[in-house]
Amino acid sequence: MADRQDHRSEVRLALRIPVFVELPESDDDESHAPLLLCRLVDFSANGAQIRLDRSLPQGAILRLSAQLPEHCTLLTVVGEVRWVRFDAGSYLIGFSLYEADQTDIEQWKSLVAGRL
Repeated sequence: MADRQDHRSEVRLALRIPVFVELPESDDDESHAPLLLCRLVDFSANGAQIRLDRSLPQGAILRLSAQLPEHCTLLTVVGEVRWVRFDAGSYLIGFSLYEADQTDIEQWKSLVAGRL
């Protein structure tokens, strides 16, 4: 089986920082969506890989928020869970990021470009 990295069209940057994943609101609690704290493993302009202690459903569209070192506030982007893999007692989860209104995708892409 070929390594997933062989299929990547963009350079990935390794940066192990905390990231929040916003889960969809449940019917039980309409006050706010739950947040999961996890770790960013690597990222590109259009994708991110996180490490989490639980699985997420493939195809789910979720908000991710992280404070990249070059930016003083949280950047929030929207991504789709493309794959999930169990690895060393936790889950590696690959996201494809979307161009979406009311997100910080342009700043995210600018920061990635500045690191290349």
